[in-house]
Amino acid sequence: MTASSPMPSMLTDQLRQSLRNAQDQVNALVLGKVQEVRLAFVALLSGGHLLIEDLPGLGKTTLAHALASSLGLSFQRVQFTSDLLPADVLGVSVYDAGSRQFQFHPGPVFTHVLLADEINRAPPRTQSALLEAMAEQQVTLDGQTHALPDPFFVIATQNPVDLSGTFPLPDSQLDRFLLRLAMGYPSVQAERELLRGSDRRDLIARAVPQLDDTQVRALREAVGQVHVSDALVDYVQALLTRSRQHAGVRVGLSPRAGLALLRAAKAHALLLGRGHVVPEDVQTLFVSVAGHRLVGEAESSTGPALARAILQTLARPRTPESLPQRLDRRRIYVLPTRFGLFVACLLVAMLLGALNYNNNPALLLALLLAAAAIASAIAAHLQLSGVQIDAISAEPLPAGQPLRLRVDLSLRDPRARHGLHLQLGDSEAWLDLPAQGRGEAELEVPSERRGWLELPRIRLSTTQPLGLVRAWSWVWPEEPLLVYPLAEAKASPLPQQGSDPLHTRAHANGEELHQLRPYRAGDPPRSIAWKHSARRDALLVREYEKPIGIEVVLDWRALAPLGQEARIARLARWVDSAEREGRRYTLLLPMHPPIGPGQGASHHHLCLRALALLPHD
Repeated sequence: MTASSPMPSMLTDQLRQSLRNAQDQVNALVLGKVQEVRLAFVALLSGGHLLIEDLPGLGKTTLAHALASSLGLSFQRVQFTSDLLPADVLGVSVYDAGSRQFQFHPGPVFTHVLLADEINRAPPRTQSALLEAMAEQQVTLDGQTHALPDPFFVIATQNPVDLSGTFPLPDSQLDRFLLRLAMGYPSVQAERELLRGSDRRDLIARAVPQLDDTQVRALREAVGQVHVSDALVDYVQALLTRSRQHAGVRVGLSPRAGLALLRAAKAHALLLGRGHVVPEDVQTLFVSVAGHRLVGEAESSTGPALARAILQTLARPRTPESLPQRLDRRRIYVLPTRFGLFVACLLVAMLLGALNYNNNPALLLALLLAAAAIASAIAAHLQLSGVQIDAISAEPLPAGQPLRLRVDLSLRDPRARHGLHLQLGDSEAWLDLPAQGRGEAELEVPSERRGWLELPRIRLSTTQPLGLVRAWSWVWPEEPLLVYPLAEAKASPLPQQGSDPLHTRAHANGEELHQLRPYRAGDPPRSIAWKHSARRDALLVREYEKPIGIEVVLDWRALAPLGQEARIARLARWVDSAEREGRRYTLLLPMHPPIGPGQGASHHHLCLRALALLPHD
């Protein structure tokens, strides 16, 4: 199946947009966890369940709450403790004296989204109470079967088993979780925004649902229509077989794990806007799907580590990676250039001619040239080996303008590198790296829409020293870049909140003279009033007053007649105008605390960033 595979027929534009809005909203609530949020949606759309495992305080429960608040589904939370009973989760039958019958009182499991918080703090008996509910979407009590709502989605969180007061989940229940993921510590930027921002609980409480139960069911049906080619099924089967034969694995993957991997890959492809599955979908999800199902022979062998090793034996993973990244021999590829192919053909002809005519000098020359070509290939490989890509950054710009990427590289080797070529789409740059030094290159990437821009792969290559071969490697940055919204083309006047301007005294600024004051160290000489100073025999300085407009409130609700994108464009224009006029301004947005009042580059960035990250139409 090619990239032209159509999207599932039931996936309408409105449904696709609602799904994007839900993802954007969760990403705005859970900062810096784009990949983890995507995996959570994969588990939801593929009809599986999600297990989040990590240390306390890293956002496991926050992700579950943010996901539930964006789905518009019924939600229940159960705090698992050591004294929790199965009836506390499933429900209980209570004898009714009036009707002389047992009446069933459903437990919190009868909901669309169930958060099983710290599930490994409950004893195994209570943990197993969820087994039938997760597998069959029903509960059987006292001989009666009770169906659970559709969709039914379990989000379980757990602390690592080496913490006190925890019980390992049984293998049978671990297998019921489609994905297991770890949150990890946030990036420096995300942690700073988290520390300076509002309480996540308040933001989650104000979140607006973007999907309902009918839409979730439609999305699940659309996942089933995503095409999987025979070649990709063979690839998944090869992974299953390799997991059972891999050294250090005691229990490999079952056929159920293969089915789970295919379902998750379909959902991942749908989230990325494709109607077919590609190997990268499988590679991205394999560790999360297989990590908790693999059992190693040694206690030190963890499931995720074994899954990565199995994946490496069949294909190199092509997923975004965090920086810095140092290029080593396993990441570098070498192929001949066109000139190199011509030289190779010429060498073959010389070699055949020398052998045919028994010409020893020609044979020696051909062998020397061949040795030089081999040495050139080795030298080209060494040109890239050891180069480190430290960071990729770009100043945010409005949508439609190309972002200028700054790629920072460094080299610890005592030998300089020459003729390095960086390419990103149609943009390219060349640079030389000094020995044990640093360098930078600029590339451009187009930006079509506001919000986070995920970078494509960047190719770093060289044909040095002789141009016979090209050595290259790929770098796929994980950190997305911010794109500001495009401001309204027609300048609209700022909203008026009053008529009398405020004034403040600003030294050596403004137009109207306010007063003369004694000279202070550091005052610029041009502000000295020399005539008045001569009369009073003391240095006097002119002080002016600078009019500053009153504070402006830029309110989203005031633009109700406009569409969402038109509102964002108008507010972006107002933010630029208020900043240009030097006025203090406050930005009021839905599901967001007030930004301001303030003025300056930092405040300007915060306002445009908030506008850029609003959900799309």
